[in-house]
Amino acid sequence: MRPEKHGYSPSNTPKIEKQPAIGLKAKLKEKASQIVVWYAENIAASTPINYHKDYVKTYIEAVKAGYMPVFIASHTAQIDEFFLSLVSRESVGMANDFLPEDQQIKGAITPFAKSMKTRAQGKTAAFMLDSIMPSLWENGIKDVYTTTDNDNSKRGLDNNPEEFMLDMLNSMREGYMAVAALPEGSVEGGRKGENGQCKGLQPLREGFSAAMLILAKRMRKKGVMFIPVGIEGSEKFNDPNRRWPTAEGLIAGFIPNPNICKINVGLPILMSYDDPETKALIRENPEALNEINGMAIAEILSPDRRGVYGKPRPV
Repeated sequence: MRPEKHGYSPSNTPKIEKQPAIGLKAKLKEKASQIVVWYAENIAASTPINYHKDYVKTYIEAVKAGYMPVFIASHTAQIDEFFLSLVSRESVGMANDFLPEDQQIKGAITPFAKSMKTRAQGKTAAFMLDSIMPSLWENGIKDVYTTTDNDNSKRGLDNNPEEFMLDMLNSMREGYMAVAALPEGSVEGGRKGENGQCKGLQPLREGFSAAMLILAKRMRKKGVMFIPVGIEGSEKFNDPNRRWPTAEGLIAGFIPNPNICKINVGLPILMSYDDPETKALIRENPEALNEINGMAIAEILSPDRRGVYGKPRPV
C-alpha cells in the first residue's frame, strides 16, 4: 500500500540566484547538469515504491507518540540519495498532516561523505552531487557531512564525530526532525563480487543506530522509529564504479521501465533510549542494534541482495 500524496512543501529550499552561463564550457556543463536531473527524475517516476500493508497505521501512531523517523536504506549507487528523498518526503508530509503547527517537520537530514564536500572523490562524483542537490533540497533534504571509513582509510580525512553530531543537533533544532540515511556508508554493495553478482547489503556503519537513539534522547523525543527501505537495482541505472549512467539506464530514461529497480518500505521498528534493554545495548553492544536494523532491510530485499545480513551474524 502506498500512502496518498500529501501537500507537503519543504521550506528549506535555498534561494539560488542562477547566473547565466558564460562561455561554451560553462554552457555545456549547465546543459549536462540539466540532463542529470532529467535522467534522475524520469527514472524515479517509473520506479515503483511499495509500502508494507501496515506501514501507514504504524507510522502515524509512532509519530503521534513522539518517535523520530529515521529512514535507513540499502545503498548500491549514487542515485539512491534521490530515491530515498522521495520516500522521506512522502512520509514527512504524511506526518505533518497529524502534527500541530509548532511541531511540523521541515524535512529530513541526510548524511553525506565528507569527501563529497571536499571533492576528494573526484570531479565526476562532485558534478553528479552538485547537479542533483537542488532537487534533494526541493524534496526537503538538509545535507550534513561525516567522515566515512573510506574517507579515513583511503582519502586521509580526519574523523569528525563531534562536528557531525553538532550539525545533526543544530539541524534538528531548526525543525528537521527526521533522518534519511544510507548507513552502509558506501556503494560497495552495488559492485560485483568474485561470482559476478552484486555483493549486496554491507554492514551498517559502526555505532549508527545507537547514535540516532542518542540524538532522539537529546531532542527529548520518545525514541526512534527506524524505517527500513530496500532499494534494489539502482546500480543498473548508475554504475557504482564509474558513477555515470549505464546504457540500460539511459534507455530507461527515454522509455520508462518499472522492472529495473524497485523500492520496498518495511514496517517501522520502534526503539526507545529509555527502554532498559535498549539502553544496555547502547552501552554494551551497540552493534546488536545495527544487526536488528540490517536484518530488517535485508528482509525486504531479494535473497541474493541481502549480503552480510543474509543470515544472522555474531555480534
